[in-house]
Parts: sequence; C-alpha cells; structure tokens
Amino acid sequence: MTNKFTDTGLELLVPPGQGVFTVNTAKEHKESLQAKLFGSSEKSVVKSKWQDGLYALTKTNTPCLLGVCSDTGGGIQRGANWGPLFIRSEIYKDGKRDDLEDLGDIKVI
Repeated sequence: MTNKFTDTGLELLVPPGQGVFTVNTAKEHKESLQAKLFGSSEKSVVKSKWQDGLYALTKTNTPCLLGVCSDTGGGIQRGANWGPLFIRSEIYKDGKRDDLEDLGDIKVI
C-alpha cells in the first residue's frame, strides 16, 4: 500500500536516529532509541516497523515528530547534528508514546 506521502517520505526520510550517517559515533544512543521505539535495534526490523508506521500515519490525526539534523557546516563534533537523537531520547525515556507519531529524520550529509 502506497500513497504520495509515504512514497515521498521513504525517499526523503530515514528511521528516527538515523538522520546523520555515522559508523560508530553515537551508535549506542541510536540503538537504545530504536529498541524503545521498535522493540529492536536490528536495521531490518527498525526499517520495516518504521515504514509500517508511515503507512498507518495517513489514517490518524496524532501529532508528529520530525527530526532535522543540521550543524550548518560546523562539523559533527559540535553536536547540533545530534539534536533530534537526544531530544527523542528524552521524549521517549520511559518508552514509546502512544500520543505521538515519529516520522523519522530527514536525510542529511
């Protein structure tokens, strides 16, 4: 099942916590967040459950969260790229919330 929103979303978005591509940096934070949201940090499980959530989103009026990782050229060490990851970590510290849908992160380089 697809529609314009989900087709475009799958091209522009990535699961929560994956907006900044890194191999090891903040890996434990990403995995912890994804385990809370999806019950696993396994990439295939996360991607599948996240995509299912995007498809279901068109049938709800629940508020949404969208992460935009941006450091305006300051480099990964400054930390602004990690804003969405650490904000989510605080929002979801007690587990997944039923009153909020997470769209994921906009892909950035």
